[in-house]
Amino acid sequence: MLSPLVSAAVQVTPGHRGVVTRFGKVEERVMGEGLNFIIPFAEQVVLVDVRVQPHNLREIDASSSEYQTVKLTGTMNFHADPSYVNDLHQKVGLDFSDKVIDAAFNDLIKEVMPTYPMGEILPKRDDIRKKAIGTLSENLVRYHIIIDDNYIANIAFSPQYTQAI
Repeated sequence: MLSPLVSAAVQVTPGHRGVVTRFGKVEERVMGEGLNFIIPFAEQVVLVDVRVQPHNLREIDASSSEYQTVKLTGTMNFHADPSYVNDLHQKVGLDFSDKVIDAAFNDLIKEVMPTYPMGEILPKRDDIRKKAIGTLSENLVRYHIIIDDNYIANIAFSPQYTQAI
């Protein structure tokens, strides 16, 4: 958080937006890059990164259509919508990736994976990725989080299934 004691000017660095708080209350005004002015002592600015960021997704246990265990890990590239960082900061906080992205991805995978038989999971990896991007985008847009891409890094099957094939 930027908190100038006497200065009425705040520098918002490239790739960031400034969320203005006045006496602790989030204002609707979002500061763009460059030099911006605030009311000293009354207003403070919280910088929010709006550049594309990777978020490593935790390992998720899901099931195939035959109820076989499938474990997935991956990375999601996302960014906060620059126009609504004030709303994101107020409603979710700056640790939003841990709060909402992991939960949304976990729910999605547990919903999508059971629609695929074990033998189709690896060949249809790109279909799963595209479905994940579309569904996650629809889900996370309410938080003003934009999904840029999603990568499924690892798909592992149960030891019993791996031995059988």
